[in-house]
Amino acid sequence: MKALKLFLLLILVYAFLALAAHFFVKPPIPVLVSYGTAIGGIGYVVEIDNTSNKDLRLRAIFSTRNKNQTMEKDFELAPFGTRQFGKPDGWIFAGYETVTLMADGYKTYTGTIID
Repeated sequence: MKALKLFLLLILVYAFLALAAHFFVKPPIPVLVSYGTAIGGIGYVVEIDNTSNKDLRLRAIFSTRNKNQTMEKDFELAPFGTRQFGKPDGWIFAGYETVTLMADGYKTYTGTIID
């Protein structure tokens, strides 16, 4: 009888953990982030590609190496769409700056431009 109770308790704990993981563990944002030299050779351009078949509403936060300057941009990406950020958006990217992306229902993405 004790073995049965222990077995049922373990099943209950397993079910609870599986349910909790489903609701609390967020998937990564389905994007590919890359960068390249801007036209004219001044700074970098950051490119964000939506790798899913769903619209994405994103918030991008760009910050300098020492985080004393930041800029936030809210934008949407169509399914499999692409968006570039750079000088025309008011930010000239340099090495070791950080790009953070946030979207409801997904883990926050943070990447650094390697110079």
